[in-house]
Amino acid sequence: MIISIGEWVLRKACTDTKAWINQGIPILSLAVNVSIIQLLHKGFCDLVRTVLTNTELSPGILELELTESALVADEDAILPVLQQLKATGVKFAIDDFGTGYSSLSRLRNYPIDCLKIDKCFMENIDEDPNNASIVSAVINMAKGMDMKVISEGIETENQLEFLKRNGCSKAQGYLLSYPLTLSKTDEFLRNLVPKQ
Repeated sequence: MIISIGEWVLRKACTDTKAWINQGIPILSLAVNVSIIQLLHKGFCDLVRTVLTNTELSPGILELELTESALVADEDAILPVLQQLKATGVKFAIDDFGTGYSSLSRLRNYPIDCLKIDKCFMENIDEDPNNASIVSAVINMAKGMDMKVISEGIETENQLEFLKRNGCSKAQGYLLSYPLTLSKTDEFLRNLVPKQ
């Protein structure tokens, strides 16, 4: 069942994103979560390429999000899949970074474009110097590896300011937007585009 649901999500997300682009809304990135089961399913690479072709969405816009635990599940099987899709132009992010079991030496083996810092490190960033140090270190490490960084779970201005001070310009969380329905997302995106 996860295969068919995952396929529907990928098609729907790419179709909707292409529609927004066609309406003049500048979408730079579309992140879609994928599970280890999907990733290792025979034909996953073909599915992604077919969806991108059918929707006419640029592969560079699609970013597939994997958890750290997915990366360590079966490196020999996962790496070729990531490399095939990377050659197509698809990007990859590690979601909830810092909560899994991947090692830093293993991280450099994968074609990863983005690290998403787990929200647990941001929850009490003002009071916990250890969390502040971890987040700063992850930001610097990612920059050194030419990866972008997104911090999850941003709910306060202080958290956002901390990220800005430490060179992380991308964030997600309730401070920026709550989860939205498709129609509310459409409205939200249209409000971001300057009126002419």
